[in-house]
Amino acid sequence: MLVRSRDSSFWHALFGLAFVVTGTDKLFGMGAYSRMFHDLGWSEDQKRLVGLAELAGGTLIAAEATRRIGGALLAGASAAVLASELRHRDSKRALSRLGLMVAVVHTAWPSRSAR
Repeated sequence: MLVRSRDSSFWHALFGLAFVVTGTDKLFGMGAYSRMFHDLGWSEDQKRLVGLAELAGGTLIAAEATRRIGGALLAGASAAVLASELRHRDSKRALSRLGLMVAVVHTAWPSRSAR
């Protein structure tokens, strides 16, 4: 059981790190995110707010004690972007985002059998 817990913690930390990296990218305006948010009609400040939520959520989801808070932050930010993607009929991005949201929910609120 201890090995499973360590293995799970590693994957949660890695999952959180992915959000920390993408959140930092959005927060500091690097990469293609500026173009994506511009295409969706979002301002730079709105993009940075999503980045901040991803940075904080990714940090919080990595630790078991704060995993649900981090999951809520990530799910909320992703839901806002998903709604915009759907309004703009950007089905490719929306489908990817929906998959990401499923992963966040599964990580933050695992089924009883996975605990």
